[in-house]
Amino acid sequence: MDSSIQVSLVSNAGVLLQIGTEKILLDALWQQSADYSAPPSAIYEQMLNGAADSKWRNADYLLFTHLHNDHFAQNKVIEYLEHNSVRAVWFERPDCLYDNIGDSSLLLTYLQVSDVAYRAFNLQRGQYKRIELSDTLAITAICTEHMGINAHQDHIAIVVHSDSKNILFVTDAEFPLAIFKQALVDIQLDAVFLNPVHFYSRRALNFVVEELAAKKLVVYHLPFAGEGNSVFRRMVMKKLPAISERLPVQVLWNVGDCVTI
Repeated sequence: MDSSIQVSLVSNAGVLLQIGTEKILLDALWQQSADYSAPPSAIYEQMLNGAADSKWRNADYLLFTHLHNDHFAQNKVIEYLEHNSVRAVWFERPDCLYDNIGDSSLLLTYLQVSDVAYRAFNLQRGQYKRIELSDTLAITAICTEHMGINAHQDHIAIVVHSDSKNILFVTDAEFPLAIFKQALVDIQLDAVFLNPVHFYSRRALNFVVEELAAKKLVVYHLPFAGEGNSVFRRMVMKKLPAISERLPVQVLWNVGDCVTI
């Protein structure tokens, strides 16, 4: 049996993970952001109306690390659920789908009357837990603050475990923090996915190489060429040669780019 995990870029930090016969869409259902490229309409068309055996159809799990508009859009999630068979949707906390006056959002109302399971990581900052999604697939959720000016908001970093493979998706979490070392003790990371700001940080890179001892680094969360904030692409290109001397690096530059772990 093939134990590899294939990760395909949708756009930004949105990815599709194919693990054996199971699939995860992580932060992949959103629609607009000034700094990043929107998910291509052709991919969404495949997600909604593609052939039943299209890799974009019928993801078993929809996971969201946080609800910023470059990671999540409730109308896109509802559309996906209406056209696909999904086992469960995972969010930060039980109350995160209520609006600012305490009313249910459209998505929460939809989930409450559908057959799709709605799950919450329900962690406080500095906490983590392993969750068994199925007999062969698990995740570890790590709760931190969001990086940078959004540090007042919570964020869930995700580790995907399958067979002997372990992949960390840092996304927009504050990084590095001691909680990552605690959550990953005795776990050999086959790959760490970093955004360009973390990739550019010497402290973050040293942590990945020396503390986490990752086998490979994957850079994502980038705008496509000629779109969004081009500074992020230039940051990666500047650092890529030097970092590639320390460990294998792959960059997901364009829609549909894939990496097999």
